[in-house]
Amino acid sequence: MVECPRVGVHPAREYDARRMLFAALEQSLPVRFEPRDVGDWDGLDAAVLLGAEQDGRRCPLPCLVLPADSAGGRPAEVELTTADPVARVLRGRRLLDRDLPGTPGLGVAGQDTPLAIAGREVLWVQRAHAPRRFQSTLAPRELMPGEGLRDQLRPGRFLGLLPLVQFLRETAGEDPGGRPPLRACFVIDDPNLHAPRYGHIRYGDLLQHARRHGYHIAMASIPLDYWLVHGGTAELFREGSRHLSLTLHGNNHEGSELLRLRGEEAALASLAQALRRAEAFERRSRVAVSRVMCAPHEECSPTTMQAMFRLGFEGLAMDPRRDHRGASRTGALGGWAPAQFLNGGLPVVPRYALPADVDLALRAYLGLPLILYGHQQDLAGGLDVLADASAQVDALGNVEWLPLADIVRTNLEVRHRDGRLTVRVHTRRGQVSVPDAVDELVVEVPPAGRALDAVVRCGHQTAAVRLDGQGTTRVAFEGPFEPAAEIELLPSDPIRAADVPRPTRRLQPIVRRVLTEGRDRLAPRGRRLVRSHT
Repeated sequence: MVECPRVGVHPAREYDARRMLFAALEQSLPVRFEPRDVGDWDGLDAAVLLGAEQDGRRCPLPCLVLPADSAGGRPAEVELTTADPVARVLRGRRLLDRDLPGTPGLGVAGQDTPLAIAGREVLWVQRAHAPRRFQSTLAPRELMPGEGLRDQLRPGRFLGLLPLVQFLRETAGEDPGGRPPLRACFVIDDPNLHAPRYGHIRYGDLLQHARRHGYHIAMASIPLDYWLVHGGTAELFREGSRHLSLTLHGNNHEGSELLRLRGEEAALASLAQALRRAEAFERRSRVAVSRVMCAPHEECSPTTMQAMFRLGFEGLAMDPRRDHRGASRTGALGGWAPAQFLNGGLPVVPRYALPADVDLALRAYLGLPLILYGHQQDLAGGLDVLADASAQVDALGNVEWLPLADIVRTNLEVRHRDGRLTVRVHTRRGQVSVPDAVDELVVEVPPAGRALDAVVRCGHQTAAVRLDGQGTTRVAFEGPFEPAAEIELLPSDPIRAADVPRPTRRLQPIVRRVLTEGRDRLAPRGRRLVRSHT
């Protein structure tokens, strides 16, 4: 059994008023909440005190003091200070919060440390008190039906939840080095390697620009296009693999392609064809294609996700802010973790449209991969949009620019305590360093969206598991372990692409793709014609 810090919520009625909120936080962080009467500290590691009568001075534990009433509605720009309790990626940031209380700010004594201010008002503070005591003017609200944690930690509304999350991270003894590092990638949907350029993209210029600014950019390419590759362009991708890569974007790229594959047979046939096309392309071009699928139009059905898991896809990249018609609800943790298992064992990683926005810092705080996507027309005015966005990303800290597959494989959270290494996986496969003193490795799989039989592999050991659709699944492995342990989440019923029958040949996808590619390739000429007549 994995022991987690026990956090009391005082008084108990305030726990009852926020049951959904605390349940979601328990799923996302290694803590356990307990409703308690005021003054009942027995067996607790920390306390959250809610109510005007609470000040925390008599609490013998690390505590966070919050108002019980979370009513707000006053907009103001909030400055997060550079003090140590503020997460590094948020220090010095100015973010708008439209939900601040109308009450005055907190009083501050000489040794207190302000953590968030609005004008002259202190909104969040660390008191000069041992054990550690924090206080905020705003408390998080209960989650409403269909609402997730991310709805309370976003631009325009973040200060109610941020102090609680930061307090819980510290209570759990979370080592920032145990979370995924800051990782980033640009993605451009639709381009192929038929020629040295695609629409407004000149691959040679793009590679030089990526090298100069230090970013990585992936072309989300359509497998239907893999029949042709320009030799010089393929060589650019091989030589510039640190900065350029390919990933998958549907199969034929028809309207709602991944959404309308509702039957398992149809989904397997189309996706297996995409993999076979990618394998043939790789043999001819010697350019690798990532097995991370970027969903066309940000749509994908549950059946399609399940088929991807069986066929060995490493992940699905999709904008969580878009309407995923037909997909499972993202639930309370949607857009909160580095990836989410929506319909079984396939991790869905969030990606967001260019240009970069003020939400970037909050995504970095949550450890989300910073994947920014667009289309060739977004580069019609040149590559400055990429330079500006990469500068904003790099300003967050030590950022690794990686291909999508590498980002997906590093979606791991690691905790080490008393000879036990706990690895929370947001990926199908990854690798962790195992210290010599570890004699037990516990793999945690977050809520899978639906119950599913699967296999967890750790090194040479395997364990059959039933993934929990709503809760965390844990499986323990006994040492000894290799210094670098490979962890993998496998389907109980895998299938090879080579064993799946080919789908029926159809002319319509080819005609549609010829027309859309022609439109994209002619776009620069149209822009020049417009400029010449203005």
